[in-house]
Amino acid sequence: MKEVRIMHGRKIAIERFLEVALPEDMVLPDGELRFFVEQDINDLILERKPFFWIDKAVSIGTDFMLTSTLVTAAHCEGHYPGYPVVPLIEIGRVAAQTGFFLVTINMPADQETIAVGSDKFYPKINEFIDTPAILLAKAQKTHYTAGFYFVDIVIYVDQKTVALAKNVVYGTKPKSEILAKVKA
Repeated sequence: MKEVRIMHGRKIAIERFLEVALPEDMVLPDGELRFFVEQDINDLILERKPFFWIDKAVSIGTDFMLTSTLVTAAHCEGHYPGYPVVPLIEIGRVAAQTGFFLVTINMPADQETIAVGSDKFYPKINEFIDTPAILLAKAQKTHYTAGFYFVDIVIYVDQKTVALAKNVVYGTKPKSEILAKVKA
């Protein structure tokens, strides 16, 4: 009984931090909880808002992450003017950025994560997602091969799955190389 209470307490803590309810059937792995707000994220990556959309993140161990992103009408300006809905491309962006940040938190500080490809992206949207909406993303590292990390990602809105990304592939590069290109 004690183990059930601990797991339930972890779920409540994560929901309060991310400000979104987790799906009832979501299974949380064992592992250390780490909580990240925007400043923590900025300390670890080169990208910034408005390009980097994730507002908050929670990692559990080294292979699992949840993120929340509040999508407002301003984020979707020009997509069906007068009727702001979340564009599918932005759901894909949140998926890719969640996997990116999961890999990043386990890298040395001098490395930057790079998304290099994806096997499949499966939208599961049957209706428009009105703004404002909170996108909850769940990322799970599946394996590491030949210098590349493979991550599966699920995006939820209102506890319902709206997209799946399978085998999103990430590599790393020295931050100094990226900064040299940007400054050139």
